[in-house]
Amino acid sequence: MSDPNRLLVVSHSVLASIGRDQIEHAIPASDRAGGWDHVEIAPVRAELGRLHEIDWAAALAEQERLFAERLCGELAGRRRLAYFGFAPIPLAAHLGYRMTRCVAVDIYQHNRFRFDWAWSSDDSVSAPPALKPPSGLPEYGSRDEGPVVIRVSTSHRIAPWETAEIVPSSLADVDVMLAAPGEEALRTQSALTEVVKAFNDALSQVKSMFPRLTAIHLFAAVPVGLAFRLGAQINPTIYPEVVTYQYWRKGTPQYRQAIVLAERCRADLPALRLDNAGSAMGDVVADPALQTVMNLYNAPNRFLDALSYGWADEAPRRFCEIMVGAYNSASRAREILEKSGIDMGSVNFEQPVRAIWYEALNVAARAGGTRKLARSVRMDGMIAAYHPKIDEIIKATHATEEGSCQP
Repeated sequence: MSDPNRLLVVSHSVLASIGRDQIEHAIPASDRAGGWDHVEIAPVRAELGRLHEIDWAAALAEQERLFAERLCGELAGRRRLAYFGFAPIPLAAHLGYRMTRCVAVDIYQHNRFRFDWAWSSDDSVSAPPALKPPSGLPEYGSRDEGPVVIRVSTSHRIAPWETAEIVPSSLADVDVMLAAPGEEALRTQSALTEVVKAFNDALSQVKSMFPRLTAIHLFAAVPVGLAFRLGAQINPTIYPEVVTYQYWRKGTPQYRQAIVLAERCRADLPALRLDNAGSAMGDVVADPALQTVMNLYNAPNRFLDALSYGWADEAPRRFCEIMVGAYNSASRAREILEKSGIDMGSVNFEQPVRAIWYEALNVAARAGGTRKLARSVRMDGMIAAYHPKIDEIIKATHATEEGSCQP
């Protein structure tokens, strides 16, 4: 067990490194008087303007590995943890989620004007930022099934139309926001804590009002440290899965699904467990649980056997969205399509990724290659986070001799 008197410092250095001198300058001497230990978590290295290129499934898997190998054992017996974050919102939220309130956390937020990590004191700030009362909750709840959207806006305002592009129908759209959002609006720890409290209240309210809530779509324009604290509020035994998003100004839509917290497999199928006997293109699978799953990919199927797609249909539309998220660059799309034997000459890889996938899926359908593509994708361990959603589509479109089964 770790010495409880030693402070544990976690630097989440995805976008830039965080030096020891910066850490020592930010943490009060009294807080590190008993000594401190440092753990760096860097599941991926990325540039701020290229976050849309991150392979979120791979980044999530690596962050889970780093948490288990470097951080989990260090948490035992600790009284306090200091978090320094230079990371995308989804990764910060996920790391906070993995902490699950197991230790008291002090957040240190980088100040882009002073180039340091020190908070302003409460008495040095003329007035705390005004936090608007949460809005968007209906007067009455319901027992309907469906998702809820929560927008947290402190750095910039997230407009309702931006999220409606991704979640067009929800039980409620809730806003937790400052009256005047700005990148340096949260200058004190107490101001950040007030936003966390409002978010926690919103979570509790939507869970209470909608007992059959299926998912929470979290859109956050917030500092990294606040994203960490938001993730720490997600209790997987209480809340359904929470979908996080990454913003990209040039994208259409501008928010892209990234990491799902507390994800559940709704297809009632085993999660993928690859061993050395399974390969991206092999048909022999040693794991019996995985073999059960893959049997569905061999069976008659309305989606896999279709020779063309009506894009108003749910299955091809959902599968395309998964491909856009899982293989979110031309090079990654090209790689999996080539492995699947899809005619590469019929696909224009110079267009946006979404257009690449629309075209590629049409090419695959005409050639009867969708089944092989789906199998290749399902055997790709690098996108394991997407496998439950793919299984759900295949199960829902499974056909029997008597006809199509019901989802």
